[in-house]
Amino acid sequence: TITPQTLKEMKEGGCWKIFYGVESLVQKNLDAIKKGITVQQIFDAIKWTREAGIESETSFILGIPGETYEEALTTIKLVKKLNPNYAKFFQFTLFEGQERQEDISKLGAIVTEDLQGVTGNQVTFVPHSMTREQLEKLVPMAYRQFYLRPRYILDYMKKMKTFEDVRRAFKGFSAVTSLSAAA
Repeated sequence: TITPQTLKEMKEGGCWKIFYGVESLVQKNLDAIKKGITVQQIFDAIKWTREAGIESETSFILGIPGETYEEALTTIKLVKKLNPNYAKFFQFTLFEGQERQEDISKLGAIVTEDLQGVTGNQVTFVPHSMTREQLEKLVPMAYRQFYLRPRYILDYMKKMKTFEDVRRAFKGFSAVTSLSAAA
């Protein structure tokens, strides 16, 4: 529902960053979770946000019920083309107290029955369309492929102005490379 005019007004009002819960860049998966948007709308929103001079942060869910490993790889590939300022990646996760759809077991296996203390990066559900090993590799792979791109690193370095910026960049780089080592 975002428009260039709305973004212009938000910028004038002091907005400097917007968080978009994108979830997937494969239309089938957006439809499966009833997101109510198209991939083209996502690309337009990020483009208009950039043009308005506002940073964009996005989140993606990998392992959506029915998503194939190849579709997850497509999302990772397209996130780089989307090129938001920041991206977060999570595995589809069931949480304690979350209502379970009766047909979720038709789409995959619930692999963690005790959901107390579950965080967004624990495997609790594996879609039938991929293996647990594939699912466990996706999040580290997505972070590595997004944040370790030469284009991203150069753009980020251009924005660094203080020692605190350098410290934050080093901390982020360390976190991404440690994810890579674990994968």
